[in-house]
Amino acid sequence: MEKVSFYDVHYRNNLNPHYKDIRNHVWGTQDIGLTSFLSTHQLDTFIQWLALKPGMVILDACCGNGAFTSYITQKSNSKSYGIDINKLSIEMANALHQQEKGSLEFLKGDLKEKLPFPNSSLDALVCLESIIHFSVVNRVSIFKEWHRVLKPGAKLIVTDPCIITGGISDTELAHRSIFGGYFFLPPGLQENLLRQNGFLIIDCEDTTKDNAAVITHRWWHSRENQRQELKLTESEEELNQIQLFLWTCAQLYHDEKLTQYAYYCERA
Repeated sequence: MEKVSFYDVHYRNNLNPHYKDIRNHVWGTQDIGLTSFLSTHQLDTFIQWLALKPGMVILDACCGNGAFTSYITQKSNSKSYGIDINKLSIEMANALHQQEKGSLEFLKGDLKEKLPFPNSSLDALVCLESIIHFSVVNRVSIFKEWHRVLKPGAKLIVTDPCIITGGISDTELAHRSIFGGYFFLPPGLQENLLRQNGFLIIDCEDTTKDNAAVITHRWWHSRENQRQELKLTESEEELNQIQLFLWTCAQLYHDEKLTQYAYYCERA
């Protein structure tokens, strides 16, 4: 089986008009370039939670193509950093957001390593849908590092769409993990890890119904309607694997076997 990267396929095709059409169908005509199981409405809610003021400094950990990093910067007039281990995503972020240099900076880096920020230097940190790529052991060290770089009282938002809340078959799990590198947690474990590493949990919100469940089905359906057009830019293996992944996600979220949570925290 050909090795496929879900993110690389979308990043390399980010400017393709067919992908823009799909994004408009999935997230609405306010296209900010998302490859996410979160709606723009939910992102606006996160921005309200953060209560950012002009000049505050925020880090988008695992920023992807910088879509949310740019969006939050424009909404809050903050100074934003994005960091991601994927070289293609950082190149795309820099290419897409050249006009915002000064208020935006993108760095290639691994969250398992020390962050390039002084102690207590950040006003907020977000990590959307990417903590799923790290083991429990890795999350402990990551949360400790986030605690180091955040100011006391600074806000943290982490989202995780891989919380197991029902019976999942080995086939479903394999299809949900088709791109590799995922870790699935039971309810409550992530909250404990955050508390144990210096964070107060303000809210733990189930965002599945209006986000992951809707978006994954809509994404699959929109891509299916443009299957012939996507064949011009995706290999047969890429197309089939992405569609299988999205269909499986849609079913798991609809059936409440998987749940997407947003953890809204404050650095103690």
